[in-house]
Amino acid sequence: MDGRYRIRPATDRDLAEVVAIEQGAFSDPWSEESFRSLLTHHAFVVVVNDREIVGYVFGVGVEDVGEILNVAVAHAHRQRGIGRALVEHARHSLVRSGVRQVFLEVRESNAAAQALYRTLAFELVGRRRRYYQQPLEDALVLKWVKGRGKGT
Repeated sequence: MDGRYRIRPATDRDLAEVVAIEQGAFSDPWSEESFRSLLTHHAFVVVVNDREIVGYVFGVGVEDVGEILNVAVAHAHRQRGIGRALVEHARHSLVRSGVRQVFLEVRESNAAAQALYRTLAFELVGRRRRYYQQPLEDALVLKWVKGRGKGT
């Protein structure tokens, strides 16, 4: 990710752009209200040239367990390290809040995301059958543990 991009906390004013990216990235997109309900947690956007939102990550933490709930990058800005930077940023934010392990789900067919998460020391720990609805597909459950691998 080059210097034109900056990660900052997400705000209510960002949600229209977040939802637009979400709708372009996923076949079963979240609603604006779903994102709004998470703004007080670990919610970040990436802006380019201090104007346009091109990606986001939303996560939550409870005691020592965190979860990255949603992450996406606009199609035109993929393959530039933005997704990696978002996941790392959310993970660091969660760790600063006391989290020692972070979970996430990924579509079984999303090989690119799985490869990214492996490079960030996430490991396969389970499967949620028929988790995704459109199209119907299993989710792989991945886990990162503080002190193991990259990003410790």
